[in-house]
Amino acid sequence: MVVTHKYEFQYNYYLIHLVLGNSVSTRLMLARTPTS
Repeated sequence: MVVTHKYEFQYNYYLIHLVLGNSVSTRLMLARTPTS
């Protein structure tokens, strides 16, 4: 159970990091592209 809990924690952390990374990337792209 300890291994499963640790894996689940790492998986959730990876998802959060991925979502934050995507949101930052989209913000940078929107900031770079001129708003028409």
